[in-house]
Amino acid sequence: MSKAAELASLQGVAKAWVKTAEDLTGINDSFNVSSIDDDGTGDGGVTLTASMSNANYAMKASTISASSASIMTIDYDGTQSTASFEFEIAFANASTNRTAIDRHSFQSVHGDLA
Repeated sequence: MSKAAELASLQGVAKAWVKTAEDLTGINDSFNVSSIDDDGTGDGGVTLTASMSNANYAMKASTISASSASIMTIDYDGTQSTASFEFEIAFANASTNRTAIDRHSFQSVHGDLA
C-alpha cells in the first residue's frame, strides 16, 4: 500500500499542512500542498496536491503575532473547493482597526481525501 493510500484511510490526521513564507510568496514546508498564491497583502490561497472528497473539510490556522499587543487572525473567505481554499491574515490593536498583513501562516486540513 502506498503512503498516500495509507494516509487516505486514516481518520483524525491532517491530510495536508503548510507553513508559508512570511511574505506569502512561497512555501517553507508542506505536505499535500502543491502551491500557494499571493492575492495581495495578507490575502492568499492554497492548492492541494491530492483533492479532498468534498468541500466540507475542516481547516485550522495560526500565525505569528505582529507584536505582543496585537490580535492576529486568519480568516477563510468562503472560497473552498475540493482542491483549494483562500485565506486572509490581519491584525488589530488598541490604535489600529483590522489591517491586512503578510505573516507566516501555519495551516492544516482535516477530512477525507478523494
